[in-house]
Amino acid sequence: SAHSVVIRRIADRGENIQVWIEPVVFNDLLKWLNALDEKYALRVTQIDVSAAEKPGMVNVQRLEFGRG
Repeated sequence: SAHSVVIRRIADRGENIQVWIEPVVFNDLLKWLNALDEKYALRVTQIDVSAAEKPGMVNVQRLEFGRG
């Protein structure tokens, strides 16, 4: 998948979209979020990130996008 981000679930939240992803390399997450912004004008409205056990990896507890 793009930038090694594995999506587990997507939910429509009215104006926003909530996405659940597997633990990911932090730099890959940043590249993926930037690509979504550039290609689809999806902007992060909420994100909750913590360090994963493996160095360089992060867990994303909450990720929400707004359109535009």
